[in-house]
Formats: sequence, C-alpha cells, structure tokens
Amino acid sequence: MEAPPEVRTPERFDLPAHTTVDAPDLTYRWWEAVGDTTLTAMVESALGQNLSLQEMAYRVEQARSLERVVHANRFPWLTGSLSKSDSEYIGDGPEAPQVTTMPGLGMSATTTDHTVALSLSRGADLFAANRAARQAATADLLSTEEAMNQMALSLSAQVALSWYSLVALHLQAELLRQTVDSYASNLVFMQGRYERGVVTSNEVYRAQTTLHSTRSQLASALQAIDAAKHALAVLMGQYPTSLSLPETMVIPDQLLAIPDVLPSELLQRRPDIRSAYSDLVAADRRAAEAAANRYPQLSITASLSRSADSAADLTDLSEAIRNTTTNLTMPLFYGGQLRENARANEAAFHAQQYTYMQTVLNAFQEVEDNLSATQQQTQVLDHTQRAVIAAKMSQDRSYSAYLNGTSSYLEFNLSEATYLAAELDLIHARRDMISTQIALIVSLGGGWTEDATETLVTSFGPAAVEQEQ
Repeated sequence: MEAPPEVRTPERFDLPAHTTVDAPDLTYRWWEAVGDTTLTAMVESALGQNLSLQEMAYRVEQARSLERVVHANRFPWLTGSLSKSDSEYIGDGPEAPQVTTMPGLGMSATTTDHTVALSLSRGADLFAANRAARQAATADLLSTEEAMNQMALSLSAQVALSWYSLVALHLQAELLRQTVDSYASNLVFMQGRYERGVVTSNEVYRAQTTLHSTRSQLASALQAIDAAKHALAVLMGQYPTSLSLPETMVIPDQLLAIPDVLPSELLQRRPDIRSAYSDLVAADRRAAEAAANRYPQLSITASLSRSADSAADLTDLSEAIRNTTTNLTMPLFYGGQLRENARANEAAFHAQQYTYMQTVLNAFQEVEDNLSATQQQTQVLDHTQRAVIAAKMSQDRSYSAYLNGTSSYLEFNLSEATYLAAELDLIHARRDMISTQIALIVSLGGGWTEDATETLVTSFGPAAVEQEQ
C-alpha cells in the first residue's frame, strides 16, 4: 500500500512570541473545554437530534453493509437444491411399469423422481482482484465515516457560532433598551426646556428623531433574535419556536487559550483530510482491481447430488454422484473494454491524488488564515475597548457642557450616538473574536477522533485498510 502523496508543509504554526499561554485542550469534545454549560448542552442535543447528521449515520450503515457484501467474496459459495419431478409415459410399448388404459391413447405410465444436490464454489484470486475490491470497499467505508465526523465537527461549530451570535444579539437588544430609556428621558427633559423657552423646537425634533431611530434598531434586533433562535433550534433538531434560553448570557473573552506553537501534525485529525485519503486509497485499489480483471480467472466447483424414486431414499449417499469442475477463463476479445476500464480507473486514481493534495493545502491555508485573523481580532478588540472608554468620557463631558450652556445639543447628541455605536462595535468585536477561535478549532480538526489516544496509529494511513483484509 502506497503512502499518501507528499505535500510540502511547515513543521509548525507560529504565533508572535509575546503570546505566552498554556496549550489548548483540543480534545474530542472541544466544546466542553470552553466551560459554557449552555453551549455543551446545545451541542450534545444537536449531535443527538440533528436530522442531517442522523441521515448521515444511515449513510454510514449503508456503507458498512456494502463493505460486508464485497468482503463476502473471501468465502466459498454453498448452494443447495431439492427437486421433485413427475413424468408420464404415453405409448404402445410395454416399457411402463404401471400400466393403465386410456381411451384412444393406448398404454400410459407415470414415474416420480426426487433429487437433492449441494454445490460448493470458490474462486481463486490469482491476481488479487477480489482483494483489491475488498480494500476499496473498506476505504469507502472509512471515507464515509470521516465524512460523518466532518459533518459532526461542522455541526458543533455551527451550534457554537449560532449560540454566541444569539448572545450578541441579546446584548445588543439590552443595550438598545437602555439607550431607548435614556433617550426617552432626554426627550422629556428637552420638552420641558422647550416649554420654558430655553431651547428651540429643532432640538426637540432632534431628540424625537434619535429616540425613534433607536427604537427602530431595537425592533430590528428583536427580529434578528427570533430568527437566530429558530435557526439554532433547527440545528438541534427541534421545532423552530421550541428553544428556551437561560436568563443570563455572556460572551467570553476567548474560548481556548492558543499556544505559541501548534504542530502541523494536528491536521492529521481533520476528518476532511482523512476522508480524502480514504478516497485516494479506494481509487488506487479500484485501479488495481480493473488491471487484474484483464488476466485469467480460476474457479473450482464441487457438487454432490442424489436422485431416488422415493424421498426417503435421498439420505442414502451410497449412490450419490460427486463432481468436481475446475474452470479457467481468459478474456480474449472485449473490444478494448477491459483495457480502457483499467486506464479510466488509473486516471481516476491520479485525479484523486491531486484532490488529496489540494485538500491538504486548503487545510493549511485555513489554519494560517485563522491564526492571522485571531491575532488581528485581538487588536481589534483591544482598540474597540479603548474606543468605548473614550466615547463614554466624551459623552459625559458633552452632557456637562450642554447643561452649563457651553455646548450645543447637537454636539451632545452626536456624543451619545458615538458612544452607542462604540458599545455595539464592542459586542460585535467580542462575537467576532469567538467566531475566529471557533474557525481555528475547526481548521485544526477540533480534536475530532474516535479515540484521542489511538487515532494517528490505527485509523489513518494504509494500516486502516490493510487490517481489514
């Protein structure tokens, strides 16, 4: 069995030297390392109830049955038959043992014959065509299993992204509610000043515009919350309106700590890479099977039969007939069909080689992109937090200046809008940080394995197929 095609890869992924944290716990159940009980419950529910994942589970069962069908060619075929025949002789001769008179037909006789037979057939796999077919079937099964693992990994990420997006929407809605209350108070205050002749009607209209605009934002946020809840419920295999949420929801600063160095071998846990490799093995084995089918095939059949007038005599094997047949067939002329079939499978194998290599390169690109995005998003979050602090100070000073008559309401209104926008940006930045880390976890395979201690030893590479011979 050939090893996977070599792709130039780095020995490790590097982050800036000033990042010094413990290694992440990227194990099989990565979401548990986050420490968010609500997220854990949602992911577990999705893995158990998501309809698309359940469909994929039956695809795996189908692949297992198909593998067993192909592996059945390792054993001989045993067939049995039991027959009874009734014969009637019509003629003028004296041959019939039981004679009766039939008007207009002369003499007639009837006989009954019982036959039992067993046949054992076995094909000699001279050029390993059957063995190659079994290897291809096993590789197909492994590929399907890894495709299900990839779907499950993606599902866990989708649930996490949907959950924290929903949390962000709730935080935005709460912020907008507080802002609406504040703007409503400002409007009442402004109307009082207008009635006393302190301000013009323009400032009242401006306060009304700000209030209703913010209420519109709140309504949009509430609509987005409903849509996000429905989408999350469907991911969990539930009816869209059946999702219940906890009273307290927060966005963590980060999901998992990322070390300075990540070994590139982590990508061997990616289900899509493992699936692509299994597809490559299957293509290789099918090419070998197609080549072997161009050569002679040998089969041996042994049979045992017994015929008797009475069914009770069938158990007496002293008069049984034994027969052994050896059959050697050689394809002589098929109009080039076998040759072209072998060439087609060989081309399919080479095409799958490039598919595998492209999958590996795409995986490295995803990791590098997500590492870069994580680093840049850290700076985005830091600057956004500083912007919120500055906007809050500006708002407080603008309000004091407005009350003292040294600043216009327009300036104060702009400072309020700037502070609200900064607060919303901070929520978005925190959500984007979590989204980037989830993408990094998925790009590293998420630690998704059947057994974290045995994955790279037993379920990847040629041994995974060869052990099934």
